[in-house]
Amino acid sequence: MRQFATRFVGVMLALLGLLRLADAQELQLASDYDMLPVAGLPQPHEPANAWGLQTVDAPPSVPLPPPNGMPPTNPPVYTAPIDVAPAPDAWMTGSYFGRGVEFCRELCGIPDDWCPPRLDSSPTFNVVGYQGYDAFRQIPDGSLQETGIVQGANFGMPVPRLDALGVGFQAGATYGAYNLGGSPNRNIPTTHVSQQVFVTTGFFRRATATCPISAAIAYDWMIGDHLGTLSQNYTLGQGRAEIAWAFTARNQIGFNASFDCQHATKIVNAVPVDFRPVSQGNFFWQHRFCRLAAESRLWAGMTDCIRDNGDNSIGKMVFGMWINVPVTDRLAVYMQGMNWDTTTAGVSMVSVYDFTVGLSFYPRCTARSSSIAGRQWMPYLPVANNANFLTDTDSITP
Repeated sequence: MRQFATRFVGVMLALLGLLRLADAQELQLASDYDMLPVAGLPQPHEPANAWGLQTVDAPPSVPLPPPNGMPPTNPPVYTAPIDVAPAPDAWMTGSYFGRGVEFCRELCGIPDDWCPPRLDSSPTFNVVGYQGYDAFRQIPDGSLQETGIVQGANFGMPVPRLDALGVGFQAGATYGAYNLGGSPNRNIPTTHVSQQVFVTTGFFRRATATCPISAAIAYDWMIGDHLGTLSQNYTLGQGRAEIAWAFTARNQIGFNASFDCQHATKIVNAVPVDFRPVSQGNFFWQHRFCRLAAESRLWAGMTDCIRDNGDNSIGKMVFGMWINVPVTDRLAVYMQGMNWDTTTAGVSMVSVYDFTVGLSFYPRCTARSSSIAGRQWMPYLPVANNANFLTDTDSITP
């Protein structure tokens, strides 16, 4: 397990390093005349973007300066961004040409790193589909690993009568089939495929330039079929909430938490066995790269202190990382990993982890956006998964 964790962290850090390098090269393409005009004062001009192309719904580009380097006369003055970028066709194919935060710089008039978030418009109804590979181990799995294929979708839309406040509704579900060849180390039946369904419903509000706070609440169900060493079927439920502050167009920090809401008790060989979600809280930092509008999130936190078998797990932390890289307006590659140290507490006495990689499909061409705030009615929270829905039990032996 330690070898797996070391390799996973190495791969993630390498990906972040490559994205950061591409980010720096992207910013070097900007003109030396990198400050926008201030009202009433002539200033060096700002090109439309690093490629000299006009941006969708951006102010008109200023002609290049004359050879002697003198700024043009009567440069335009840019106004502050509004809450929601009004581009009606912002989700059309090729709207962003594979670029990100240059669009914020054009609208806010200050360097990229300190622009406020820009909330892009979107279609009223939005959906994103997923297809990927997943490998995880929860406490009910003991020392075994669940590996398989997962697919699903997440849907978002405005809430009638609350849309003026930016309140949206989201609902999504995923289905995973694991151990397709069976596992001889499980209870019975040893050749049965393990299946898992997650369902998420909730409400959200995204950050804007004038109110850079995002918030969401949701309820998650996990429906398991022949899961764990005991091969049991059960349904668990948890509440989930998140709040985040987008302090620039490319960075936000926040806190999310999940709460144990629904247990399940199964009778195994005349003995009751309890299954329950694990409550947890995490602080996170999310960063947006210029190149391809890629995003990453790092989080760290802790779970509730008492395990289902009575062990005290105080101080055992959860660490995770998520990366999403749009390839086109309709397609993105994602990768996610999480580790929770349960080697000295809990009935399994081995670490809990999740690793998943796959593709996301955006049929409405909404894979990219111009800032960390994203698109207005795209679902904010991901569908529950084995990284944010941890499970516990008091027995793993029949």
